[in-house]
Amino acid sequence: MKEEKKTRYKVPPKQFKTVAVPIEVWKDLWNLSEQNQRSPAKQIEFLVKCAVNAPTDHEVQERYANLCSVIVKEQESLSPGGTA
Repeated sequence: MKEEKKTRYKVPPKQFKTVAVPIEVWKDLWNLSEQNQRSPAKQIEFLVKCAVNAPTDHEVQERYANLCSVIVKEQESLSPGGTA
């Protein structure tokens, strides 16, 4: 009978992927994970799950542009030469 190879992983290693980040990002990630009492891997998992539900960059830009146009219109209507 073939002996099973023992590993340090609790789940099969094929369920994970390696990611490379710049050292400065790694330092920030490490600090963030320590503040939240998570491992760096769990911190990345948390951040990705948050990002999945967050608006895209394009959606944020559109919302900001719409908000800016509303503010400008309100300011124009309140100004002494406004139409209000």
